[in-house]
Amino acid sequence: MTRTIITALAALASGLACEALPAEVVEKAKVCILDALGMGVGGVNIDNAKVAHRAFGALAAPGAATVLVTGEKVRALASRRLDQAGAGPPQARLSSNTNRSGS
Repeated sequence: MTRTIITALAALASGLACEALPAEVVEKAKVCILDALGMGVGGVNIDNAKVAHRAFGALAAPGAATVLVTGEKVRALASRRLDQAGAGPPQARLSSNTNRSGS
């Protein structure tokens, strides 16, 4: 079975506990998350974001997950459809035998 980067990261993250991580790592993660959210909110009206939103809207199915900024409701796994349609990054697939060190 082919795994995506998202499923590999989810498997890794699901086994982590904040208490097991150094305080500096937790703080940096918080800053990165806030930065990503800020860029998403701040960039929602640029042309590329509008194109991506139209593509996502054409592929997403109704659901319970709320889209940031627009408030639309979509299936939580709807973003996988973009990947299947070729809209995801080219490195989005990992071989099932790839280890975490990348070798």
